[in-house]
This record gives sequence, C-alpha cells and structure tokens, in this order.
Amino acid sequence: MGDVPLHPAVVHLPLGLAILMPLLALVFTLAWWKGWSSRRGWALVFGLQLLLVGAGLFVKQTGERENRNARRVLVRGTVRPHSKAADLFVLASGATLVIAGLGLVLRERQARWAAAAATVATFVVAGIAVRVGHLGGELVYVKGAATVYTADSTAAIQRAAAAQPPALDTTRGAPRR
Repeated sequence: MGDVPLHPAVVHLPLGLAILMPLLALVFTLAWWKGWSSRRGWALVFGLQLLLVGAGLFVKQTGERENRNARRVLVRGTVRPHSKAADLFVLASGATLVIAGLGLVLRERQARWAAAAATVATFVVAGIAVRVGHLGGELVYVKGAATVYTADSTAAIQRAAAAQPPALDTTRGAPRR
C-alpha cells in the first residue's frame, strides 16, 4: 500500500456496523419478545456487537499510529476531540457488548430485558459513531490532515507550524515571542 494510511481504509467497518446495529438489535429483540425468535437469534446480535468492539479497537489503534503523522500538519490539540470521541465509542461499544451478553446467560425474562437494554445502548453507540465520523471527516476535509500524504505536504507542515499558538510565559501569563 506504500504511503497510504491504514486508518481511513478500515474505519468504515465499525462506523457502518454501529449505524446498522440499532436496526438489527431492535428487530431481534422484538422478535424474541413476540416469540418469533429465541435466545439463538440474539446470539447473532451479540456476535456482531463483538465484531464491532474488535473492529473499534483495531481502528482506534490505527488512528493512534496515524496521529503521529497528522500532528506534522495540524495545529496542536486538533486531533484530541476525535481521539476522545473514539475512546468513548470503544468504551460504549464494550459496555453494550456486556449488556448484550447478559441476554445470553440470564434466565429467559431477565435475558429479554437485557436484550432490550442492549438495544437502547446500540442507539447511543450509533450516535457516538456519527460524532466520531464527523470529527474524523473534519480533520481530513476541513483541517487538512490528509495533506501529509500529498505532494503539498511540505507547505501544509509549514502552515501548521505558523498556526501554532505562541507558548505562554508561565511567570507572567503573556505570550513568549
């Protein structure tokens, strides 16, 4: 792949799955409550949520590697909101996985309630996924994070360096020049 970064190539799997999970979880939860499906159907939702968590962890790792390159062309602290949102995404996805897992181990009535709670949690995860994706897109398309891979990367690095705020002189609280 050469100089093409891995992060943008793999980020769409967890984001797309996170958007799809509420629909799948809702369908399987309703089917279970109506008696059209069983705990076995819920196992599919659990498996997909497990895939979501694994993919989220992998993408988070590739993003952390990519952060080093992006810092060459971005103003300090620009990546932080995206990174923090990604942390929240992985944490919320993991918590949803635990709740979904309860649907596989609890007694029937409690398991269906756990499935309902996990379904609600998938909507929260989807909302976080939209936020993470928006912030990532903003880094690339608005703030120029991808310019590190373009022929114009030297100019972008110089622009980012010029845009860095001056360091504060902690003894006086005024910018140092």
